[in-house]
Amino acid sequence: MLRIYMLEDNFRELSYLEEIVVQTLFNFQPEASLILATSNTDDFLEAIGQESLDDTLFFLDYDLKRHKQTGLDIAKMIRARSITAEIVFISGHDEALLKLVTSEIKPMNFIQKGLDGISLATQIRNDILKSSDQVVARNQNTEFNFIAHQGAGLVSIPIEEIIMIQSSKTAPGILEVFAQHTTLSYRGSLSDIESKYSSLFRCHKSFIINPNAVRWFDPHKRLLTMSNGSHADIGLRKLSKLRKLLEENR
Repeated sequence: MLRIYMLEDNFRELSYLEEIVVQTLFNFQPEASLILATSNTDDFLEAIGQESLDDTLFFLDYDLKRHKQTGLDIAKMIRARSITAEIVFISGHDEALLKLVTSEIKPMNFIQKGLDGISLATQIRNDILKSSDQVVARNQNTEFNFIAHQGAGLVSIPIEEIIMIQSSKTAPGILEVFAQHTTLSYRGSLSDIESKYSSLFRCHKSFIINPNAVRWFDPHKRLLTMSNGSHADIGLRKLSKLRKLLEENR
């Protein structure tokens, strides 16, 4: 289920935004729930705690004039913890400038303050429904499709087409995905992938492979050659388990 959080330091505007969200949830019945609407950053940070921020949608006041941290500061923290959390900025700034400043965060939307009621409600409704649909699709397809966050959307690849995934050697936090018909890079965690996809195997701290895509296994050099010609290292502690897995897959 999609979890929605709202942070706006103008109490009057917060109440109006919260009313729109509540009406959207009531009228359209998406698989979503409003967890918190607050004007206080401390309450907000305490609410999100250390839990996973996947399957979340955040409506953030960009400025937060009454607090030390801006909406941008909080958005950076959210993005560092989750690549799938959706972020919507609410601001009076020019949208083109916001897009430039927030490009690394990849927000879902920018909502301009001062919009008429119908336009504001439409944008919030669309953001909620789109986010809810993405969460449902992601949770339904986890074992059958590899899901990666690209730009403002998601890329889905049949899990059997995945060849290997490795940590980038030049860009910390970036994963490089090699599949039968495509390659892509995105910000993510090998540990998250390891926990979500049981058919893939973590053969090394920097590599996850599809055992069915292994072309050659060299236990002496602790090296795998994959079906596309790429190579993956094998951790010493993973050697025995990998050998057994490959023998079972023959």
